[in-house]
Amino acid sequence: MRRAAILTALALLVFLGSCGENIDTDPPQSPLVLPHTMETDTLAVESGTDAVPECNCILIEWIRNTEEDLKEYEIFRSGHDTSGFVSLTIVAGTESTYLNRDLQFIRYYYYMVARDQLGNTSNPSGIADYRLTSKAIPKTPAKWETLYADSIGFEWTWDGGLEGVFLTRLFSLDEDSTVWMGWTNAYERPLRCYSPPVSAGDYKWRVDYIAVGQNEGSESIWTPFCRR
Repeated sequence: MRRAAILTALALLVFLGSCGENIDTDPPQSPLVLPHTMETDTLAVESGTDAVPECNCILIEWIRNTEEDLKEYEIFRSGHDTSGFVSLTIVAGTESTYLNRDLQFIRYYYYMVARDQLGNTSNPSGIADYRLTSKAIPKTPAKWETLYADSIGFEWTWDGGLEGVFLTRLFSLDEDSTVWMGWTNAYERPLRCYSPPVSAGDYKWRVDYIAVGQNEGSESIWTPFCRR
């Protein structure tokens, strides 16, 4: 009996040891946070950390990890680039964006970690930063105004300074795509630009302010109108 008990205990120890060897202790890869750049501002479909039209918010975007056992991402934020980071939120591992709402006009810094089902946590991602500015206010075309001219004249106001540039975006609601973008220097008065001839249809437009090289700016609300 005693010998049998010893053999059973040894077998249990071997079993537990073999189980321990199979426990996954490898952390996920560090997430790749997409920073804001001048190039991403001018894409027909924008990407990267950026302002949004709907609110005083910053959209954080990253490339999703490929690990099958990924559980979640934890996002950290600070008002300084080297200290003071606190946990902002935890989102599911299937997500690739997060909208940080109701922000002030100060610079925010973000980084992330990825976590798998067993709690293994990745090294921190790189840091992305962005600062919101006041939004431009679209004036003409007004909301659902009907226009008959081939070329569209866009005009807006802004209470900021004279540095930087504005990017006007014209989006076709019929084609569901951006069909034109035009530049205006922030020091120009009045603030306006003109599109090339456009075909009849339903459109919307907005104005993005870009502080060149400083990872800061804003996006006005979209304003729909008709070209007949």
